[in-house]
Amino acid sequence: MRKSKRYSIELGTLAPTDTIESVFEELGGEEAAAHRLEAKERGQEKREQQMTDKLRSAIMRCFPHIPEKDLEEIMEISRSGGAVGTAQWLYFSPSGETEEAFELAANLAVRAYVRHNYTDYDRRLSGSFAGDEERNKARRAVSHRVDLVLDKWKG
Repeated sequence: MRKSKRYSIELGTLAPTDTIESVFEELGGEEAAAHRLEAKERGQEKREQQMTDKLRSAIMRCFPHIPEKDLEEIMEISRSGGAVGTAQWLYFSPSGETEEAFELAANLAVRAYVRHNYTDYDRRLSGSFAGDEERNKARRAVSHRVDLVLDKWKG
């Protein structure tokens, strides 16, 4: 016999409307709620900036001879979301804010940047849907060139 599963969604704390409204007003109402939200957003922006600054430091530590133009482009990319090695990736990384995590992110971000900007990696993938096998093949094909650039930047 199948057991039925019960699913529930927590909607909040059940309380009389007048109690909720009274507490909301005691906490400062709409104006105080807006200030709390602004403070939360400022804190978030500050934390993201700190993560980006730590990532920049890690890149400069790992690649002391990286050209300024390339560093700035990598930092611009790091402020966008989704890519491994970006500030956002670090922000949600389970390894936390350790020096090793920042150095790993620095290496991943710089390696990806070099692969896309100093090799024919993108050309190798153009014209067809690139699955994992095609990407891995293209990465292997350009890995020597990537390593040469990274070695130069390491000094």
